[in-house]
Amino acid sequence: PLGEDTQVWFEMLGIPVYQVYGLTETTAIATMDEPRAAKPGRVGHAIPGTELKVAEDGELLIRGDNIFAGYWRNEDATKAAFNDDGWLLTGDAAEVDTSGNWRIVGRTRNILVPSSGHNIAPEPIEQQLVETIRGAEHAVVFGHARPFLTAVISGLVDEGDVEARVEALNSELPHYRRIRKWFVAPELFSPENGLLTANQKLKRGALESHFKDKLDEVYA
Repeated sequence: PLGEDTQVWFEMLGIPVYQVYGLTETTAIATMDEPRAAKPGRVGHAIPGTELKVAEDGELLIRGDNIFAGYWRNEDATKAAFNDDGWLLTGDAAEVDTSGNWRIVGRTRNILVPSSGHNIAPEPIEQQLVETIRGAEHAVVFGHARPFLTAVISGLVDEGDVEARVEALNSELPHYRRIRKWFVAPELFSPENGLLTANQKLKRGALESHFKDKLDEVYA
């Protein structure tokens, strides 16, 4: 989905932007913004005939007449795409407000569960770090099965600015989502060094392995 700040920027220019959400498996969209009720960073309400809910682990589940029947000649993949009650497993982590307006917060496979037991989607925190720290190109948050969250910042940044921005962000977050430690990566993340995919997405497993020694030191 389009980032909240980007959507607000377009609106400041007088250009309304409306969002939808869907998968190939939902045969197009499952949610859609209503022009008079659109909220930046959210993807709208469920379209008629479609039901959405959040599973206990935070995953968005969908069912309705628009859901596909299955993968061509692949019964195992089809079975894995649904839970026992027939809901489609999207793989996306989501939340919904009291009006029924949905927001996609990340991928369930990226969810961090620190020792506090909370489920934390790292993507919104990472996005805020990149958007607020001057010169930051990427940020990755670690903390699965750890006592707190740690951020690694990539880019030509000033450490004083990083400290100030992290403190400001933490003041807006609940205690279990706050960044307790951070450090600046000595190199930029790129596909060439194996830390990003070809389309510039974080390779989280590779990043955790790459910074293993430093992370072990942080959590020692």
